[in-house]
Amino acid sequence: MNMVHIAEEIVINRPSEDVFSYVSNLALDPTWRSEVVRMDVDGPMAVGMKMMEKSLFFKRKRMDTPGVITALEPNVFFEFVSTEGADLPLKGRREVISVSEQQTLLKYRLDTEYDGSSFATYLTQQLYSNWVRGYLKRLKIILEI
Repeated sequence: MNMVHIAEEIVINRPSEDVFSYVSNLALDPTWRSEVVRMDVDGPMAVGMKMMEKSLFFKRKRMDTPGVITALEPNVFFEFVSTEGADLPLKGRREVISVSEQQTLLKYRLDTEYDGSSFATYLTQQLYSNWVRGYLKRLKIILEI
């Protein structure tokens, strides 16, 4: 297995509390993450909160990713990990850093394992990084309107 590590960031012209509020409301993920069809959660954002992501990759491949919140510092960051039954093992983190009163740096990290050659792993990492950059650009547009 090869590790795929995605780390992207973007500055959003909104206060950090607004950005965190949006990115930590996982039910809103389908508004800015293009492959997510639905995100179900079992309560408010908290350590131990369970979620189920329903995704559609390349408009054909259905993926279910159950997960759980493993760490949370309100208005700063949260971390999650996929749980048993996930089509893909994932570990991630979303973090907001106040740049100024009206600007926030959002850091988005995602790690997974890929069972393929080093070259295929490299291509997978490039593809996912490109998708994440697209998510973040979409999120920036949504939050800056």
